[in-house]
Amino acid sequence: KRERSIEEEKRPSLLNRPSAPFESTPYGGPDELPNSSEGNIPTLNKNTSESALSLYEIKDGKIHIGDNIWIREEVWRKITSTTKDSLFVKEMAVALWGTATLQRRSVSGKECPTNRHSQKPPLTPSKLQVLRVCFSDWLKQKEPERGEREKREKQVGYYISPKIQDIIKKKGKMKMYN
Repeated sequence: KRERSIEEEKRPSLLNRPSAPFESTPYGGPDELPNSSEGNIPTLNKNTSESALSLYEIKDGKIHIGDNIWIREEVWRKITSTTKDSLFVKEMAVALWGTATLQRRSVSGKECPTNRHSQKPPLTPSKLQVLRVCFSDWLKQKEPERGEREKREKQVGYYISPKIQDIIKKKGKMKMYN
């Protein structure tokens, strides 16, 4: 077994909790997140910095996952109970951005080589970083070799991109049937 760093020792592990049933909620609006909230739950007083919030802190049925982003505890349990890297990243992306926002964004914001007229804005860098940190912590719980873990951590964008394409395809099929 590998040794855990002091920083890892400080973080409470929520990754091994039993999974709860998951129900997806409808998407609310362009900047509203279906399963997470930024800055509004719980409220911080003006004298409290965000660093005072500990990672994976639980309040009011929500878990702080970093950068003052909170997601519902049952959603977090479902995400962390997955066994595949790609599922963790894809479900976390949906929890952070929601499907409507994901379909209007790209991982990097670069121009599409096949359709040069549809450049999309990139995913929010701070949320992408939160996803990367959570994924890294989740991988550490799986205890792969350090080199293997680093290799797998670099796949985040590779996992999100097909998820965005799946959402776009699903939207296209829905239009055909309506």
